[in-house]
Amino acid sequence: MILARLSQPDVAALFVEDEDVPALRAECVELRTRRDDLAGLLADGLLAATVVRERSQELTRRINDLEDRISRALGKSPITALADAEEVAAAWQSMPLRGRKQVVALLVTVTILPAGRGSASRPTKLTLSGRSKDRRYGPGRGKAEEGGARSNLTH
Repeated sequence: MILARLSQPDVAALFVEDEDVPALRAECVELRTRRDDLAGLLADGLLAATVVRERSQELTRRINDLEDRISRALGKSPITALADAEEVAAAWQSMPLRGRKQVVALLVTVTILPAGRGSASRPTKLTLSGRSKDRRYGPGRGKAEEGGARSNLTH
């Protein structure tokens, strides 16, 4: 459940205050593509080296500004490394246990329900309250605002 949620493209947006992180990332990708295309224009003789250098520096500056905005929006959350990973499962496996616990705490609220009489032979009942786009955590915030999915599990 955790890895599936972490693999969704909007996962980073759950932890930001005022930035549309997926849009900022998409803009970074587009600017990098434009910067990479400049090399082809130079090789084809369509642009002079000085023009390519100037435009490349401008695009690099804009990319760096966007990446700074993304970093500020995400804070120092362990979710940052997972949100940026191409292979979420591999990043999760390499993350220390402490970081995994922090991510789980950010994504879901786990409530252990009383099992009742004779519970030694019964499985424990859990309630997981997950985050949706309506429930956001910002850096340093400990509680979700509102909304979210609820799931009852027996384990």
